[in-house]
Amino acid sequence: MKVFTNTKFKGYFPEATAAVVVAEDHCEAAQLLNIELLELGLDNFVQPCDMSVVPVTEARVFILCDGS
Repeated sequence: MKVFTNTKFKGYFPEATAAVVVAEDHCEAAQLLNIELLELGLDNFVQPCDMSVVPVTEARVFILCDGS
């Protein structure tokens, strides 16, 4: 399994959004995120290319949204 992030979907308000998804690949990650967004009533469609894989071979920090 891999860890993916996405900051390109629209939320309830015009502020920035961020999601973390654990999946086998980019396609599965996008599919899982799309299902979750629909369940939350957010009409978005995330493409696999919108998913960013997080390398987990070393300790690191990834800021998903800094408010800008």
